[in-house]
Amino acid sequence: MNYPDKFVDLLTPVDSKFKLKFFQRMFLRACLRYGRVLTIAPRAAGKSFICILALLLICIFRPKSTTFICSPGKAQSAKIAQQKLAQLFDMLPMLKAEIAVENYGTDYIKIIFHNKSSFVVVTPLNSSRGQRATVGIIDEFRDHDPTDIAEIILPLLNVDRPMTNGDKNP
Repeated sequence: MNYPDKFVDLLTPVDSKFKLKFFQRMFLRACLRYGRVLTIAPRAAGKSFICILALLLICIFRPKSTTFICSPGKAQSAKIAQQKLAQLFDMLPMLKAEIAVENYGTDYIKIIFHNKSSFVVVTPLNSSRGQRATVGIIDEFRDHDPTDIAEIILPLLNVDRPMTNGDKNP
């Protein structure tokens, strides 16, 4: 879990031209090592790509994790996530073997892994209230309404992160 970029290197097919950039390696490590990570990067740095990859790896490494990604618009979130997931599964086909159920719609995505972890797309709408998650990424943070983040999205994370052995993950 401390070197997820090395795990990705192992999963990358031998004949692939895919290679993580230095920034992506460091950001991926930070996402899996620390509780809060903030990044500001230029366009085409692969932020959404790495964020979704980080969530997938968290789902694989931490059984029964509940992860989400949130963008300002519901359709925008699903569209970005679906595009990045297709890229990831094409570049790293072994990731697909960890997935038990995939459910895609025009404005939602839900993926369930064999180890009972899940990845969903949420939006800062009242319909998201009451859900719970162990890990979340807020994409395009600057475009969100601060009230929605404080009242709808952050409360999703108000849950202990139990590990499969019953201990709490600090």
